[in-house]
Amino acid sequence: AMAEVVERWVRERAARGRGGVRVGILAREGMRAATVSCLTIDADAPRLAHLLRERGYEVGAGYGALAASTVRIGHMGDHTVREVRALLGAMDDALEALAS
Repeated sequence: AMAEVVERWVRERAARGRGGVRVGILAREGMRAATVSCLTIDADAPRLAHLLRERGYEVGAGYGALAASTVRIGHMGDHTVREVRALLGAMDDALEALAS
């Protein structure tokens, strides 16, 4: 359910053209994990992670060649759909800050 919330947020964000920063999902449909989403960010992904940390959220950094352009959102364990939605709201705010 949490992975679906993230996927829906990415689709809706793209449909709205929100914030000027494009966000996608790295893994192809059918190949995505139920436990983590790796998001592609058309901006400074490490800066996004920093802005989220300032807002009280921790996301994983990308690795290697993807370090500058991806973040990972875990949606397993003690996390809830409500918490994932709150993180995505904070991500909208942070992405708007990155775009300005």
